[in-house]
Amino acid sequence: MNHMVEGAYLEDGKGASNWDVFCHVPGNIMNNENGDVADDHYHRYLEDLKIVQSLGVNAYRFSISWARILPRGRFGEINPRGIMFYNEIIENVLLRGNLLGIQSFVTIHHNDIPQELEDRYGRWLSPQIHIIILWCFGIVELVRLNFMHMKHGGFIGIVADALMYKLLRDKEWDRQAVNRALAFNLYW
Repeated sequence: MNHMVEGAYLEDGKGASNWDVFCHVPGNIMNNENGDVADDHYHRYLEDLKIVQSLGVNAYRFSISWARILPRGRFGEINPRGIMFYNEIIENVLLRGNLLGIQSFVTIHHNDIPQELEDRYGRWLSPQIHIIILWCFGIVELVRLNFMHMKHGGFIGIVADALMYKLLRDKEWDRQAVNRALAFNLYW
């Protein structure tokens, strides 16, 4: 999630995300900590990429913060400094990836959205959210039509992220609890 990695809270035109706002409410987070600096990936991404390279891994996954690209969600201007930041990351990942076989995975939505969308729609619970989902399908189609043919390769898909649960005790009610948790988080 960008909030835990990027830092650079409200820097270079970034808007507040739902997590920025949540973490700034006293008592919501232990010791009233927040993600204003976090891992400071925004300022240290080149160092982070060198670490990835030194580990010898073949994949690098990062997220694009909607609040950094579109500070007011769909209600406002595109932030050119946010676009430039992600372009620099992508260019550096491609450069290293081509030389060292590192494949990048870009996540478009990783649980943070511009606060304005949270305020207007209540996140994904709004009956109007289908408009946003249709907009996302439009973006996917735009990428396929305009970029997939340019020898960049790649594909568009979904990341299914779920927790795994195990029995605390070998009892029937524990098995039922594990099954309920898995059904809620993974089997939908």
